[in-house]
Amino acid sequence: MTTLAELAAPSYDVLVVGGGATGAGVAWDAARRGLRVALVERGDFGGGTSSTSTKLAHGGVRYLEKAVRSFDLGQLRLVITALRERAGMLRAAPHLAHAQELVIPLRSRWQRFYYGIGLAMYERLAGKRSLGRTRCIDASALARQAPALAKAGYAGGVVFFDGAFDDARFALELALSAESAGAMVRSYTAVEELLRDGRRVVGARVRDVLSGERAELRATHLVNCTGPWADGLRGMARAGAVPRLRPSQGIHVVLERSWWPGELGLLIPKTPDGRVLFALPFEGRLLVGTTDTEVRDPQVPPRASEADLAFVLETFGAAIGRAVPRDAVRASWAGYRPLVAAKGSRKTEALIRDHEVEVWPEEGVLSVLGGKWTTYRAMAEDAVDRLCELRGERRACTTQSAALLRAADPAALRADPALSALPPDLAAHLVRYGSAAPTLARAIAADDHARLLPDQPYTRAELRFALAHEHARTAEDLLDRRLRIGWVDEALRSRLLPLVSSFLLSPDPASR
Repeated sequence: MTTLAELAAPSYDVLVVGGGATGAGVAWDAARRGLRVALVERGDFGGGTSSTSTKLAHGGVRYLEKAVRSFDLGQLRLVITALRERAGMLRAAPHLAHAQELVIPLRSRWQRFYYGIGLAMYERLAGKRSLGRTRCIDASALARQAPALAKAGYAGGVVFFDGAFDDARFALELALSAESAGAMVRSYTAVEELLRDGRRVVGARVRDVLSGERAELRATHLVNCTGPWADGLRGMARAGAVPRLRPSQGIHVVLERSWWPGELGLLIPKTPDGRVLFALPFEGRLLVGTTDTEVRDPQVPPRASEADLAFVLETFGAAIGRAVPRDAVRASWAGYRPLVAAKGSRKTEALIRDHEVEVWPEEGVLSVLGGKWTTYRAMAEDAVDRLCELRGERRACTTQSAALLRAADPAALRADPALSALPPDLAAHLVRYGSAAPTLARAIAADDHARLLPDQPYTRAELRFALAHEHARTAEDLLDRRLRIGWVDEALRSRLLPLVSSFLLSPDPASR
């Protein structure tokens, strides 16, 4: 891990504040263009909002519907951009992102026509980047392919494709890719104060959140990528800045797969709060979400309220024709959306998910506002283009066809001798590490396959690897965003927390 002294030693062309998808994407893009880059994140990489998404890399079926019904070209442009970027995500990290088949269950012939036409248009907009053919199925085919819906009285369904991905690991690998491209990156490093030369921002005073150590970073420009908290940093850069964001909160619950067997995902296009509801296979469980509730003061971490949990369970239960009790929930979490405010009093679910790069030349500050996970790369390209304009330079973006640092074909990984020599559950678990998986597999074999628990595919070698190579610093980093345990099984997380905490506190790293 980069020390604060090492981070503060050079001066930089750009200081990126915020280590989620957008900030890590900006750092990666800028470093690949040859700029001297520092990236700081006050928590873990992706720990703010980028690890709490619905895990879909998607163009936005709901946005397309709004574009057509409201003749909204902004929504249509967003869908086209997101479909292009969806293909880029699957290409950049095939070990983390994949095509996901979903079904919309239908009650009537009119719905079959309406959604069939809409999803065919969605596929057509994707063009050569389409992930699969949209098709209509009858009631018997729906019951076979989605047995959870067999007794719910549907007349059939429409099956289509979108993308799904591991958001926490994707954000982490963006930060690792930026580091590999030459950026200096550091987590748990909070900006306490901006350094100035007159009105211009020339750096920041930062603090290590865990140790309390402080340092000063010098940079020619600053890029604000703090998501829902962007207005706070904007206020530090320019006193009296008018807030631009209307953050909203979405919550997700995790259930056992028995509630929705098979690999097909579910999309319910209409819910009482105006959003869509997804149910997706995730880490051997079922992920169900989400809600859209405006928040005035985003907290860290966000909390899923009992009212929102009840709403998701009730909506999913109504869709499958079977009540889902509260005690069926194995895990739950909440995340924020950094929505850009629009004129009028539109609800947050109606706000367009497009982004804006706000440029303040006098201060030398750029803020990336709004946007969505799937378009992180396009947002970063836009921001770095504007940064280069501000610097009076022309530097071409190179991330359009670039792969992340650990990109690897999952089939090739599964066939690798180091992985195939492991027990099947361990080998399958290691695919998420991409090109690093064989090295980790050999370390696990050398450690006599030492697991954290006998019946779980998590190993001590993974913990050592995350601390040495993945910027993990806390038990939460390890359990929630490296191993993903906390997001799928809170009871298992509680069982492992004392063990992982003891592991971290070991005075002798060699004994871990």
